Amino acid sequence: MLIGIEQHQIYSKTPKGLDRLYRLVKSPAIGINFDTGNAYLAGADPHKWFADVIDRVVHVHAKDISVAHSKAERGKVAGTPVGCACGEGVVDWKEIVRIIKKGSKRKEICLSVECGDAGAGRGEPGALETLGVTARIKPDGWPAALAVGARIRVPFAPDMVSS
Repeated sequence: MLIGIEQHQIYSKTPKGLDRLYRLVKSPAIGINFDTGNAYLAGADPHKWFADVIDRVVHVHAKDISVAHSKAERGKVAGTPVGCACGEGVVDWKEIVRIIKKGSKRKEICLSVECGDAGAGRGEPGALETLGVTARIKPDGWPAALAVGARIRVPFAPDMVSS
C-alpha cells in the first residue's frame, strides 16, 4: 500500500510546503498524490512543480481548470473539488504526459480523472486520448482504464469522483 500526500490547503499548497511534509516520514510507502488543478489554483506552475516531484509521485489527480475558474480563483484558493475536462482548461496535458513518460521511476502510475462532474468524462477521455493515452471502455460506457505509452498503466475510476 502507498500513501500519497496531496498539495492542498495551508501546509502543502506550495512546493516548499509539500516537500517539508513529504520529508517528515522516511518510508517507501509515502509518496505524492499530485493534483494538477490544485497546483495551478494555488498559483504555482503545475508543470514545473510536477517535473520536480515526478520521482516521488504515486498518484495523479488529473484535473484541469477552466479559464473562467482560473480568473476567479487563481492565487486565492489552494484546491478545488471541481475542474473541467482535461484539455478544456489551462493545464498543458501534452507536457504532463511527457513528464510522466520521461521522469516516473514507477512501472505504474495511477491518474484519476477529476472533472468535478462524473458525467463529464463518461465514455470520452477527451484530450488525454489524443496524447497517446488510451482507454478501455466498459459496457456501461465508463472508461475502465487509461494507458500512457507502453510502460505506464493508468487506471481510471470516474465513480470515485464526487459532484
